[in-house]
Amino acid sequence: MNTQPDHDHILKRTAKERLAPMGITQKGRSRTFLYDKGWYTIIIEFQPGSFAKGSYLNVGADLHFFPREHPAFSYGYRVEDLSEFENEEQWFRAVHRLCDRAIGEVRRIEHDLSDHRRAVGSLRQAFEGEPWQRYELGFLRALNGDPLRARWHLMRIAMSGAEHDVEQQRKSLAKEILGKLGHREELQHFLNDVIRRTRVAKGLQAP
Repeated sequence: MNTQPDHDHILKRTAKERLAPMGITQKGRSRTFLYDKGWYTIIIEFQPGSFAKGSYLNVGADLHFFPREHPAFSYGYRVEDLSEFENEEQWFRAVHRLCDRAIGEVRRIEHDLSDHRRAVGSLRQAFEGEPWQRYELGFLRALNGDPLRARWHLMRIAMSGAEHDVEQQRKSLAKEILGKLGHREELQHFLNDVIRRTRVAKGLQAP
C-alpha cells in the first residue's frame, strides 16, 4: 500500500485554507487561484516543477482589456523559484511560506492597481515596449481619461504589422478605441463593454 504523502493534495488544501478567507477562489481542482477585482483578476499559480515534486509561485494581474478565453500575466509573474518536496513536514512549511509570499504579492498588486491613475503609473514602471504592454497601457490611459497619451500608444499598435489573427484583432480594437477618443461617454461605454466581453469570454460573471 502506498503511504507516501500526496504533495499536490497538501498544497491545494493548504492554499485553499489560506487564501479563501481573502475571497480568493480555486480554479476547479487546479493549482491556480483567482482573485476577481472587476477590470482585472489576480492570478496565483503554484506551478509544478518539470522534473521534481514541488512548486514555483507565479502571481500577477490579468487585465481584462482584450476579449480572449485564456488568462495572461499582464502585470507581474514569477515571484518564487522552485520549492522542492522533501518530506511531509518540510513541505507543509514550504507551502505556508509560499502562501505568505502569495498573500503579500496580492496586497502589493491591489495597491499598485487600486485605481486607474495609480495603475497607469505601475504599468509605466513595468513597461518594456512589448506590444501587449503598449496596448494595455493605451487602453488603461483611455479608461483614466487621458486621450492624448492613450493615442500615443494605440497609434503604434494600429500602425504596426499583424502577422497572426490575434495581432490583427488587437490592431482592429486599437483602431476602434482611437476612433472614440474624442467622445468621452461613447468611449467609456465602449471600454466597459470590452471589459464585460472579456470577462464573459474567460468564464467570469459579467459585472
